[in-house]
Amino acid sequence: MNACLNQTARHENHGFSKLPSPDMRSRSVPLYQGTTHRLILSPFTEQDIPHFAKLASDPKVQATDICFDGPITEVRAKEFIEHYQHAWQNQFAYFFGVRTKHTNELIGSVSLCFGAPFEGSGLKRGELGYWLDSNHWGQGLITEAAEALLKFSFYELNVNRVHAQHLSNNPASGRILQKLGMKYEGCLRQHVIRNTLWYDMHQYGILKQEHQKLGDLKLKALTYQ
Repeated sequence: MNACLNQTARHENHGFSKLPSPDMRSRSVPLYQGTTHRLILSPFTEQDIPHFAKLASDPKVQATDICFDGPITEVRAKEFIEHYQHAWQNQFAYFFGVRTKHTNELIGSVSLCFGAPFEGSGLKRGELGYWLDSNHWGQGLITEAAEALLKFSFYELNVNRVHAQHLSNNPASGRILQKLGMKYEGCLRQHVIRNTLWYDMHQYGILKQEHQKLGDLKLKALTYQ
């Protein structure tokens, strides 16, 4: 195999596999699980409800996330997870729970949302989203999870473009997106209101060809080390 093909194969190894189903007739859309150096990314289940409610109620998480507001009861957590499962089966989005490898503890989420059913839509673009338990901030975990989801998006789903956004009060999220190789694409001024305060929304994006080029550069750097 020539060097170029070998490099492409290596960075297209996204680390995700399809989960087996006891009854294939009951699952029209495959479920996936991914692994990284420190994490497991897998679909949410009912067993996640109590811990999800606790994590999503954290004021630090809510300060930088537009989905959660106020105490998240187990009833609301169940509604969120049922929505995630419905979106997956109808291919509007893929929501993964982020779990630590050594304990399998739920610590957050990464997602890819399409806004319309992915199969047959012809859009081939998605929005990256994520949140993380504040006790695990500053360890590079969400960057690790998001990079895995980018690879899954480009090399399993064949998405052409992934975009993401963050509130102006969360510059750390912008640094994560930059580490992922995303390019800044603009600012939506006073786009979101939270607790009577207006926040700008900063936009980032990356194309499959750009991500592939970044992968080639990383592999080339490793070759010469």
